[in-house]
Amino acid sequence: MEMDEIARLQAELEAERAKLAEIEARREARVRGERLRQELDDTKRASHEAELLEELEAKHGPVGRRIMRIDTDEGMLVVGKANDLHYRRFVDRGKTNTEELMKLVRPCLLYPSKADFDRILQEVPAALVRCADAVCHLAGVRKDEAEGK
Repeated sequence: MEMDEIARLQAELEAERAKLAEIEARREARVRGERLRQELDDTKRASHEAELLEELEAKHGPVGRRIMRIDTDEGMLVVGKANDLHYRRFVDRGKTNTEELMKLVRPCLLYPSKADFDRILQEVPAALVRCADAVCHLAGVRKDEAEGK
């Protein structure tokens, strides 16, 4: 191989390495920016949700006794304690299909709005079961006791 050919190949290799480094730097900057934007959005949402939870506790009572917080990737859900009649109706129906779970949860939903709750359920369908579990917990059901532990 001639010296001119080696020099040309070396120059081409260096140009490609520089191009690759530029592409990787742009990608890294984009990813870092997206990460910061997501962290900022998450922090704003957490701050907003903390304020809302504080208001709900002041109005309805403490978390774990009168209300329960359920966190999802789509945001916070808060349910309140079911009244005695409402909970007994749910138990007496003896079914645990999604329609019955919805009948249990929707009247107890304190946050978000029903429309936002439905949107969250589209993205996180299991949130309905988690909310129903929270309503049952507030009614006195304890899984470890129910399982005989």
